[in-house]
Amino acid sequence: GGTLTGGLGIGIAPVSFSQLHIYDTSDVFLTLQKGTNNSYLFNDGTYIGLASDQGTTGKKLLVDRTAPDSTLTIDSSGNSTFAGKVGIGANPSAPLTVQTASDAQNINLIGRSDNLSYIQFFNSNGTTVNSSINGSTNGLGITGNATFSGTINSGAITSTGGLTGTTGTF
Repeated sequence: GGTLTGGLGIGIAPVSFSQLHIYDTSDVFLTLQKGTNNSYLFNDGTYIGLASDQGTTGKKLLVDRTAPDSTLTIDSSGNSTFAGKVGIGANPSAPLTVQTASDAQNINLIGRSDNLSYIQFFNSNGTTVNSSINGSTNGLGITGNATFSGTINSGAITSTGGLTGTTGTF
């Protein structure tokens, strides 16, 4: 092998900050191959991304070229920050939108080593827990006040603080 000093341009003279500059008026692919397995880094004019083949079915990771800087940040600890909304199975309409098929669960919370799972609701600055929902082998627990609309079906309701309501029997 040899050594190249400076940049290499394919189809164009390289820009000063680039060691390799590839130009074409159609989609640009950089191929990485191990044995018979190919992967591609590509720019199709709309997205930059990673693909496993040159067709549209092989596109695995797409980044819109017009997205703002730091849209996704993964730090050295593996923590991820998303600058926009996140959609799982759907186009997001809120900071987190999850949609699944009718026969699937939307979110599974796997318990900690003590078998508890928590969802915590914080104040606007994220410093005080306003309420939480926890699940364990003993059932579902709610800390803070809870308001329910509709019908609550239960074999028994137990309260240590009393129950209040405007209708029904308590």
